Amino acid sequence: MMKTKICYLLGFLFLNIQAFAQQTIVPYGSSWKYLDNGTNQGTAWRGAAFNDAGWASGNAKLGYGIPDATTTVSYGPDANNKYVTTYLRKNISIPDISTYSSFRISVKRDDGVIIYVNGTAVVQSNLSTTN
Repeated sequence: MMKTKICYLLGFLFLNIQAFAQQTIVPYGSSWKYLDNGTNQGTAWRGAAFNDAGWASGNAKLGYGIPDATTTVSYGPDANNKYVTTYLRKNISIPDISTYSSFRISVKRDDGVIIYVNGTAVVQSNLSTTN
């Protein structure tokens, strides 16, 4: 069994991961761990072994300032000086990864997003390559 940690760095989350024969692995509306306190988590949070037990949980769509958010995340105490990053993580297990030939990731984002799978960036949109 391959255990996979999916990590996101973004403003809003609306995600669906599908594999072989359109099987949905992470459906829209699923529960996510998130950290929205303005701290810089460096790079350790991207790894599968990172302990996110102290992070909050909420169902997607996660964000702020949007009327259809299921989980509202904090942008901080000052609307004119918002937090730069909200971290999101999802733990999934794929029993036999060899049965899949490809995966499709769909994400709705505002601002930018980097998607990491087991610590490796697999999708990046509207962010510089130094993130």
